[in-house]
Amino acid sequence: MKPLLRVAAVLAVATALLLPYRNAGAYAHFGGQPKWGGAPVASGSGGNVTYHFNVVGTPDMPGGPATLDGEWTVLTDALNDWEVATGGNLDFEYGGTTTNTLSSGDGTNTTWWNEASAAPSGVLATAYTSTSGGTIITADVVFDADDHTWSSVPLMRHVALHEYGHTLGMAHSTVSPSIMYFSVGSPLAGLQADDIAGAIALYGDGGGPGDGVTGGPPPPPPPP
Repeated sequence: MKPLLRVAAVLAVATALLLPYRNAGAYAHFGGQPKWGGAPVASGSGGNVTYHFNVVGTPDMPGGPATLDGEWTVLTDALNDWEVATGGNLDFEYGGTTTNTLSSGDGTNTTWWNEASAAPSGVLATAYTSTSGGTIITADVVFDADDHTWSSVPLMRHVALHEYGHTLGMAHSTVSPSIMYFSVGSPLAGLQADDIAGAIALYGDGGGPGDGVTGGPPPPPPPP
Protein backbone atom coordinates (compact mmCIF):
# COMPACT_ATOMS: atom_id res chain seq x y z
CA MET A 1 0.00 0.00 0.00
CA LYS A 2 1.37 3.40 -0.99
CA PRO A 3 1.81 5.72 2.02
CA LEU A 4 -0.60 8.65 2.25
CA LEU A 5 0.86 12.08 3.01
CA ARG A 6 -1.30 14.27 5.24
CA VAL A 7 -0.44 17.97 5.52
CA ALA A 8 -1.64 20.33 8.24
CA ALA A 9 -0.51 23.73 9.46
CA VAL A 10 -0.92 26.33 12.15
CA LEU A 11 -1.75 29.75 10.84
CA ALA A 12 -1.78 33.32 11.99
CA VAL A 13 -5.07 33.84 10.12
CA ALA A 14 -6.51 31.32 7.66
CA THR A 15 -8.94 28.42 7.35
CA ALA A 16 -8.59 24.89 8.66
CA LEU A 17 -7.08 22.19 6.44
CA LEU A 18 -8.15 18.59 5.79
CA LEU A 19 -11.40 16.72 6.31
CA PRO A 20 -11.10 15.26 9.79
CA TYR A 21 -12.83 12.69 11.89
CA ARG A 22 -14.48 15.05 14.37
CA ASN A 23 -15.68 14.52 17.89
CA ALA A 24 -18.94 16.39 18.48
CA GLY A 25 -17.95 20.06 18.49
CA ALA A 26 -14.51 19.57 20.00
CA TYR A 27 -11.17 17.87 19.22
CA ALA A 28 -10.66 16.12 15.89
CA HIS A 29 -8.46 13.40 14.43
CA PHE A 30 -7.38 12.85 10.84
CA GLY A 31 -9.87 10.88 8.75
CA GLY A 32 -9.56 7.17 9.49
CA GLN A 33 -7.93 8.01 12.85
CA PRO A 34 -4.36 6.95 11.98
CA LYS A 35 -1.97 6.78 14.92
CA TRP A 36 1.51 5.62 15.85
CA GLY A 37 1.38 1.88 16.41
CA GLY A 38 -1.86 1.51 14.47
CA ALA A 39 -5.26 0.29 15.66
CA PRO A 40 -7.06 0.04 17.91
CA VAL A 41 -7.77 3.62 18.92
CA ALA A 42 -7.90 4.51 22.62
CA SER A 43 -5.18 1.95 23.24
CA GLY A 44 -1.58 2.06 24.36
CA SER A 45 -0.13 0.82 21.08
CA GLY A 46 1.74 4.06 20.33
CA GLY A 47 5.15 2.78 21.36
CA ASN A 48 8.43 4.65 20.92
CA VAL A 49 8.63 7.54 18.46
CA THR A 50 12.01 9.16 17.79
CA TYR A 51 12.41 12.69 16.44
CA HIS A 52 15.55 14.25 14.95
CA PHE A 53 16.34 17.95 14.67
CA ASN A 54 18.02 19.60 11.70
CA VAL A 55 19.86 22.57 13.21
CA VAL A 56 20.50 24.36 9.91
CA GLY A 57 18.48 27.57 9.92
CA THR A 58 17.50 27.33 13.57
CA PRO A 59 17.00 30.65 15.28
CA ASP A 60 19.43 31.58 18.04
CA MET A 61 16.68 31.51 20.59
CA PRO A 62 17.46 32.45 24.17
CA GLY A 63 16.16 30.46 27.08
CA GLY A 64 18.30 27.33 27.17
CA PRO A 65 21.47 26.50 29.07
CA ALA A 66 24.68 27.74 27.50
CA THR A 67 25.48 24.24 26.21
CA LEU A 68 22.44 24.02 23.97
CA ASP A 69 19.99 26.08 21.94
CA GLY A 70 16.86 27.41 23.58
CA GLU A 71 14.77 25.98 20.75
CA TRP A 72 15.98 22.45 21.56
CA THR A 73 14.54 22.90 25.05
CA VAL A 74 11.24 24.19 23.63
CA LEU A 75 10.87 21.29 21.19
CA THR A 76 11.69 18.51 23.63
CA ASP A 77 9.40 20.07 26.25
CA ALA A 78 6.58 20.12 23.68
CA LEU A 79 7.08 16.44 22.88
CA ASN A 80 7.15 15.64 26.58
CA ASP A 81 3.81 17.40 27.11
CA TRP A 82 2.13 15.07 24.60
CA GLU A 83 3.80 12.06 26.21
CA VAL A 84 2.44 13.12 29.60
CA ALA A 85 -1.01 13.69 28.06
CA THR A 86 -1.18 10.00 27.11
CA GLY A 87 0.09 8.84 30.49
CA GLY A 88 3.21 7.46 28.82
CA ASN A 89 1.39 5.40 26.19
CA LEU A 90 3.36 7.43 23.66
CA ASP A 91 7.09 7.44 24.39
CA PHE A 92 8.93 10.21 22.56
CA GLU A 93 12.69 10.13 22.18
CA TYR A 94 15.24 12.55 20.77
CA GLY A 95 17.48 10.86 18.23
CA GLY A 96 20.05 13.62 17.77
CA THR A 97 20.68 15.90 14.81
CA THR A 98 20.15 15.08 11.15
CA THR A 99 20.84 16.66 7.77
CA ASN A 100 17.47 15.47 6.48
CA THR A 101 14.90 18.07 5.54
CA LEU A 102 11.46 17.20 4.21
CA SER A 103 11.24 13.75 2.70
CA SER A 104 7.99 11.86 3.09
CA GLY A 105 8.37 8.29 4.22
CA ASP A 106 12.18 8.38 4.57
CA GLY A 107 12.05 6.70 7.98
CA THR A 108 13.26 9.79 9.85
CA ASN A 109 10.96 12.11 11.79
CA THR A 110 12.57 15.51 11.26
CA THR A 111 11.99 18.99 12.66
CA TRP A 112 13.68 21.80 10.77
CA TRP A 113 13.57 25.48 9.83
CA ASN A 114 13.06 26.26 6.14
CA GLU A 115 14.80 29.49 5.18
CA ALA A 116 13.42 29.32 1.63
CA SER A 117 9.84 28.49 2.49
CA ALA A 118 7.14 28.82 -0.16
CA ALA A 119 4.37 28.53 2.41
CA PRO A 120 1.40 30.89 1.96
CA SER A 121 1.41 34.11 3.93
CA GLY A 122 0.26 33.55 7.50
CA VAL A 123 1.44 29.93 7.75
CA LEU A 124 3.86 29.64 10.66
CA ALA A 125 4.71 25.96 10.40
CA THR A 126 3.52 22.79 8.70
CA ALA A 127 3.37 19.13 9.69
CA TYR A 128 3.73 16.38 7.08
CA THR A 129 2.49 13.01 8.31
CA SER A 130 2.82 9.83 6.23
CA THR A 131 0.37 7.06 6.97
CA SER A 132 -0.25 3.54 5.75
CA GLY A 133 -3.68 2.23 6.56
CA GLY A 134 -4.34 3.26 10.14
CA THR A 135 -0.66 3.59 11.06
CA ILE A 136 1.52 6.71 11.10
CA ILE A 137 4.93 5.76 9.66
CA THR A 138 6.86 9.06 9.56
CA ALA A 139 6.22 12.70 10.43
CA ASP A 140 8.12 15.92 9.72
CA VAL A 141 7.62 19.43 11.09
CA VAL A 142 8.77 22.49 9.14
CA PHE A 143 8.98 25.95 10.70
CA ASP A 144 8.84 28.86 8.24
CA ALA A 145 12.13 30.69 8.79
CA ASP A 146 11.75 32.75 5.61
CA ASP A 147 8.83 34.99 6.56
CA HIS A 148 8.95 34.62 10.35
CA THR A 149 11.49 35.13 13.10
CA TRP A 150 11.39 32.82 16.08
CA SER A 151 12.65 34.91 18.97
CA SER A 152 9.49 34.39 21.05
CA VAL A 153 9.64 31.35 23.33
CA PRO A 154 5.86 31.36 24.04
CA LEU A 155 5.01 31.47 20.32
CA MET A 156 7.44 28.71 19.39
CA ARG A 157 6.17 26.55 22.24
CA HIS A 158 2.55 26.96 21.11
CA VAL A 159 3.42 26.22 17.47
CA ALA A 160 5.60 23.23 18.37
CA LEU A 161 2.82 21.75 20.51
CA HIS A 162 0.35 22.28 17.66
CA GLU A 163 2.51 20.72 14.96
CA TYR A 164 3.55 17.75 17.09
CA GLY A 165 -0.15 17.26 17.78
CA HIS A 166 -0.68 16.85 14.04
CA THR A 167 2.18 14.35 13.86
CA LEU A 168 0.46 12.09 16.39
CA GLY A 169 -2.87 12.18 14.53
CA MET A 170 -4.66 15.26 15.84
CA ALA A 171 -6.52 17.50 13.38
CA HIS A 172 -7.80 21.03 14.03
CA SER A 173 -10.16 21.54 16.94
CA THR A 174 -13.14 23.88 16.95
CA VAL A 175 -12.45 24.74 20.60
CA SER A 176 -10.80 28.05 21.37
CA PRO A 177 -8.62 28.36 23.32
CA SER A 178 -6.86 25.09 22.59
CA ILE A 179 -3.48 24.19 21.17
CA MET A 180 -5.08 22.38 18.22
CA TYR A 181 -7.27 25.34 17.26
CA PHE A 182 -6.28 26.28 13.71
CA SER A 183 -4.83 29.71 14.47
CA VAL A 184 -2.73 31.41 17.14
CA GLY A 185 -4.03 34.44 18.99
CA SER A 186 -2.29 34.77 22.32
CA PRO A 187 0.12 31.83 22.66
CA LEU A 188 -0.93 29.22 25.21
CA ALA A 189 1.54 27.91 27.78
CA GLY A 190 0.50 24.27 27.45
CA LEU A 191 -2.04 21.69 26.35
CA GLN A 192 -5.66 22.41 27.19
CA ALA A 193 -8.34 19.96 28.34
CA ASP A 194 -9.65 19.50 24.79
CA ASP A 195 -6.15 18.69 23.47
CA ILE A 196 -5.56 16.12 26.20
CA ALA A 197 -8.96 14.51 25.63
CA GLY A 198 -8.17 14.17 21.92
CA ALA A 199 -4.82 12.50 22.61
CA ILE A 200 -6.35 10.07 25.09
CA ALA A 201 -9.12 9.22 22.59
CA LEU A 202 -6.37 8.01 20.21
CA TYR A 203 -3.81 6.50 22.59
CA GLY A 204 -5.59 5.89 25.88
CA ASP A 205 -4.18 6.92 29.24
CA GLY A 206 -1.31 4.85 30.58
CA GLY A 207 -1.76 6.37 34.02
CA GLY A 208 1.88 7.38 34.42
CA PRO A 209 3.91 10.54 33.86
CA GLY A 210 6.00 9.07 31.04
CA ASP A 211 9.78 8.84 31.21
CA GLY A 212 10.60 12.17 29.57
CA VAL A 213 12.11 12.78 26.16
CA THR A 214 15.30 10.75 26.35
CA GLY A 215 17.95 10.15 23.72
CA GLY A 216 21.08 11.65 22.27
CA PRO A 217 22.94 14.81 23.25
CA PRO A 218 21.47 18.21 22.38
CA PRO A 219 22.71 20.04 19.30
CA PRO A 220 25.67 22.37 19.74
CA PRO A 221 24.93 26.07 20.13
CA PRO A 222 25.17 28.19 16.98
CA PRO A 223 28.38 30.12 16.37
CA PRO A 224 28.47 33.61 17.88
